[in-house]
Amino acid sequence: MTLLAVALIVTGCSGSPTEDPSIQAKADAFSAKVKADMKAEADAAAEAKIIKLSFPKDRPLSVFYAADSLSYSLFSSTEANGYRPLVNAELRKHGQILEQRATKADPQALFKVGNVQDVPNSGVDLAILELGTNDMGTADVASRTPIDQFHKDYVALVNNVRRSANVQVICVGAWGGRGQTITDPYDFEIQKICEANGGKYVDLTDIYELKDTFGPKGTATWLGPADNFHPNDKGHRAIADLILERIRLS
Repeated sequence: MTLLAVALIVTGCSGSPTEDPSIQAKADAFSAKVKADMKAEADAAAEAKIIKLSFPKDRPLSVFYAADSLSYSLFSSTEANGYRPLVNAELRKHGQILEQRATKADPQALFKVGNVQDVPNSGVDLAILELGTNDMGTADVASRTPIDQFHKDYVALVNNVRRSANVQVICVGAWGGRGQTITDPYDFEIQKICEANGGKYVDLTDIYELKDTFGPKGTATWLGPADNFHPNDKGHRAIADLILERIRLS
């Protein structure tokens, strides 16, 4: 008699072992625990990306933007369709806001992190930092900010923002494609510095790489013909949504 035949006789079946209810119950319990643990981990990871924001009872919510030309709705169809106005409009549904900005609109002007000087000394509730795109030198590789300098500049910016004791910080990555020679080195620094200081990071590469989130070149916008780089209405809406996903109002 073969070993297989002996095994079949011992198990009492011709093709598979007789099911033991206690074994099946243990397997079901283990499977349920694994699923519960995975859900708990996913929920915790999602929760870790959220900032909790409350509107002050005695004053408007103070919102500060340190940002480049994207914050001026380049090149959405109307100014209101830019990511910054969209975020502000959503916040205003819950109360008054006081907006402060250190921003530059001119797409030809460099607005690198190291040039940001106008950071409020105190009183900011929410800081949205949308910088890095100019530093990566999209138009001119030779104009890129060296990564070590970018690191120092971004640390200085975050430290200045955190002079406001209770500020919540959202750091938006560079607008561009994924790659070691494109956004990756700058986004790595933005995320690392931001999260080390209790901020929440927003990556833009996925929506940029959809390709229909910018241009097409020559499209009529409120600031003239679009280029083939800055976000269009779809791109600005996606940026706003990503930022708003990080905020839970209470």
